Amino acid sequence: MVKSLLFIVFGLFSFASFGQDSIKTVKKKKWEIYFDSLTAAKVGKPFIKDSILKTIENETIFISNLKQKTMVCFGMYGCHPCAHELPAIVSLASKTNDVDFIYITFNDEKTIRKEFEEVLGKNYVFPSNYHIVIMKESEMKNNDVHLGYPTKYYLDKNGIVLYFQYGKVSLKSTKEELFSQNLGIINKFK
Repeated sequence: MVKSLLFIVFGLFSFASFGQDSIKTVKKKKWEIYFDSLTAAKVGKPFIKDSILKTIENETIFISNLKQKTMVCFGMYGCHPCAHELPAIVSLASKTNDVDFIYITFNDEKTIRKEFEEVLGKNYVFPSNYHIVIMKESEMKNNDVHLGYPTKYYLDKNGIVLYFQYGKVSLKSTKEELFSQNLGIINKFK
């Protein structure tokens, strides 16, 4: 009887252990928790305090009253992930008429044009829905929009953040993969 009871207890213990092994809890790393908290702090809120941006073509963009949904990418000369993703973003802009694209940098116009020429070739032409804005780093900091390179936002017509991404651009990704990833962001919020 005692042996039978021990056998039953051992069997139940083994079964319970087996069940615990099959239900694995995923513990997030500190950086994942940090990025999750950044996303929670940005999504659903206005993109920028100063609602007016000026492009290098001297156009005015009113963030609180956009013509359509807008993808905003922060980049800078010398940022390899930014340069790696740039051709995919420009290609996406040329194939997407219902989204505007804004590239924000603190670099001067000469440096920006040099970067685009290096990355896109000498005869690059931007689609009409692709805009470049120069913003001082202090303005970025005061508006709490820049967290490093690359940083990406996707906004609704009222300038409210629908999607936020910091980093996550792999230099191993192909242009097609980067195009597809960014198109996926756009399609998620149609």
